[in-house]
Amino acid sequence: MNHRKQCDKFDFQKVKMPTMEEGIPPSIGFENLRHQLKVGYVVYADMECMLKQVTKVRSPLNKSKTSKTKLHAPTGFSYAVVNEDSTLVAHRVYRGPDAVDVFLEDLLEISNVVTDIYKVNIPLQMSEEDEERFNATQNCHICKIDFDDDPEDLKCRDHNHLTGNLIIPGLLD
Repeated sequence: MNHRKQCDKFDFQKVKMPTMEEGIPPSIGFENLRHQLKVGYVVYADMECMLKQVTKVRSPLNKSKTSKTKLHAPTGFSYAVVNEDSTLVAHRVYRGPDAVDVFLEDLLEISNVVTDIYKVNIPLQMSEEDEERFNATQNCHICKIDFDDDPEDLKCRDHNHLTGNLIIPGLLD
């Protein structure tokens, strides 16, 4: 089938860009602020699969014109666990018929270890320099709201619970 015949089946589209309102350009805001905070550990993983031929069997109940011809059969994986300092904490390469089970068992173990690490809560330890930086900070490092905008907003000492070090002032939510 040629391109024109295929495309003629669809209506035309027109991109409508946001417009300025009262001289103010449009903007996009990020709402899930907690998702932009740095995490202590990250797992980078890759699963390897082999394509296996499958028998084409179409169910009479299936109204789709798509039929499966290949199956992705997992054969191995690799992963790396990296901490917030970009240090490689753990890694593994595995190949075998039980790759998915071994991978999930490893992830569960990693989860248990990280959960135990995060049970630690070292109290905040501030130097004079930290106190000066805290007092000089004018807005929240997470949401960027100025501390003076709302008297209800309280400036808090956000700290790393694993080290006790001040991160930077934030708003008490």
